[in-house]
This record gives sequence, structure tokens and C-alpha cells, in this order.
Amino acid sequence: MILTAGNAALLNSIGLGVITLLQHPDQLAEFKRDDSSAPTVVNELLRFNTVSALNSRHATKKLVRIGTQQIEENIGVICSVQSGDRDRLGDETDPESFDLHQKRDPRSVLAFGYGPHRCQAETLSRVGLEIAFTTLFRRLPDLRLARDVDELEYPPAEQNSGVLTLPVLF
Repeated sequence: MILTAGNAALLNSIGLGVITLLQHPDQLAEFKRDDSSAPTVVNELLRFNTVSALNSRHATKKLVRIGTQQIEENIGVICSVQSGDRDRLGDETDPESFDLHQKRDPRSVLAFGYGPHRCQAETLSRVGLEIAFTTLFRRLPDLRLARDVDELEYPPAEQNSGVLTLPVLF
């Protein structure tokens, strides 16, 4: 279950991660020079490109207040995980930016959920992504997109984030 359930998320994380790194050539060059930073790179990619777009939950208390909204017990809500990882209320100086120099706490990244709903395979997934990006850019240092980012195909907004095809040159 752990291997199959996380397969799509892992593949989407790789695709979006490659795009993001190629869009930030200075930071990618740093990673290529020192791939021991792979855990930091993966953490920032997971925060920046949270592939789990939406999660549904229901209130378990009589009244829950989120900002100005009141949610009564057993009322369902749909949460945008992506917006949580870019929340300006955190310690980040610029959460909308991809920045490998911003040392973010891996526990604060919502890509794997939070609390009792946190993914059991988080460590396995992080290690898999570290190996994927390190190996990819070590073996194909001249990797580049074959199309503009605007020309790539993405899944519909109601599905998890990702890229449907990723044509590259090397």
C-alpha cells in the first residue's frame, strides 16, 4: 500500500522538481556543485510544489474557528495544502519564492500531511527524491526542457498537482 499509494505523488514531485530547478539555474548550479544539499533541496521542492492539492476533513468539535469562519461539528471542509505551505504567517521571509538558502524545518512542510494524518512513507519518499534528483543531475548535467513551461501539459486543477509529460533535452 505504501509503495503504490505514493507512486503518483513521487512521480509528480520529480517532474515538478525538475521544472522548478531548471527555472532557478543559480540554485541548481549550487546543487550540482554540492549534492550533499539534497535533503534541503528536496524539502524546499516539496514545500514549493506540494503535489497533494486538496484534502478534505471534518470538524470534530462543536465549533471550530478558522480566521473569521466558524465551522460546526461534522461540517466538512476542503483544505488547500499548497496554500498552507506558502502561508505568510510562518517564519519564512518570502514563502512564495523558491529559495534553497531558506532553511525550513522539514516538520513544517505539509507535503506529507500533518499530525495523525502524516504520511507513513515520508522518510522513504524523501530518500527516493534525494536519490532521483542527485542521480539525474549528476548523470545529465546539461538537462533542459525541450518546451517552454507554458507549453507543458498539467492535470486539471481538481486533481493532484503534477505534469502530464516532461519533454527534455540533454
